[in-house]
Amino acid sequence: MRVAIVEDERENQAQICSFLIRYEEEHQISVSLTCYEDGIDLAEDFKNQYDIVFCDIMMNHMDGMATAEYIRERDSQVIIIFITNLAEYAIRGYDVSAIGYLLKPINYNLFSRYLDKALNIISQKEPTCLIVKEKRGYGNLCLAIYAILLMKTTMFICIWSTGLSGYIFL
Repeated sequence: MRVAIVEDERENQAQICSFLIRYEEEHQISVSLTCYEDGIDLAEDFKNQYDIVFCDIMMNHMDGMATAEYIRERDSQVIIIFITNLAEYAIRGYDVSAIGYLLKPINYNLFSRYLDKALNIISQKEPTCLIVKEKRGYGNLCLAIYAILLMKTTMFICIWSTGLSGYIFL
């Protein structure tokens, strides 16, 4: 699961990171995380590379609503979850198809429920795993599709690289 956090307050950013680590351990999933301190920073780096974006509403240069609109113009599939002190922006979240709002201070149980909902949406959109069957009885390998950086085949050899690991099958 590829996640971006767009939050200008370091303590809130750290809390969300710790919640993601906890969720990752509890649910046995892999989380790739990128943090931004302002919407403009995400906009400059955005290439449709995230599954979920946690986005603060009030930021200095590009606020959360403008950031979400920017994201949505480029990616209709990414899941947006707002983080805010301001509940009055909730109605505007429908304009960018946000799945929810987390009010500060963030509660882990609600955070976890939103991630459950997000993962359910993601799992309905696309397969998450490529199953590779090994013919010699060593078992099967499940590779996260979004993590595969390279796949090469030559004759009877298949090579996959995820950046963290490499796999060769004959």
